[in-house]
Amino acid sequence: MCATNSPCGDGETPAAAAARLTGRAVAGERRLSAGLTEVTLDDRRVVMVKRGDGDGAARAEAAELRRLAGAGAVRLPSVYGDDPHRLVVDRVAQGPPSGTARRDEGRSAARAHAAATRRRLARLAAGAVRAALHPARRR
Repeated sequence: MCATNSPCGDGETPAAAAARLTGRAVAGERRLSAGLTEVTLDDRRVVMVKRGDGDGAARAEAAELRRLAGAGAVRLPSVYGDDPHRLVVDRVAQGPPSGTARRDEGRSAARAHAAATRRRLARLAAGAVRAALHPARRR
């Protein structure tokens, strides 16, 4: 396991990983925990560099964030890049949500619940059709 501000796996520090994966120069770096570093880029954006907890963990998390973002159900941090050891994403603002943020979160939750309900109804309908076509298989 590698420490956040020291080389990880291939000898790259979190700041170097952020620079490589974002294509921007690094203006500052602040360790937040053993696996998380806040990096300020030269364009004043702040990104988070997260160390993966095992082989493929960073890539798996990046893939899941991209998949969820593609569904559009909830707002997620942008993924700038990943490699076998690190994941670089937007920093999520802290503090109480604004009225707009609460409304957006409510709408996102409603979309997610509606999608889940549609999937459940489709499974129930498919089961009802199977039961009607094959009554001997009922349990």
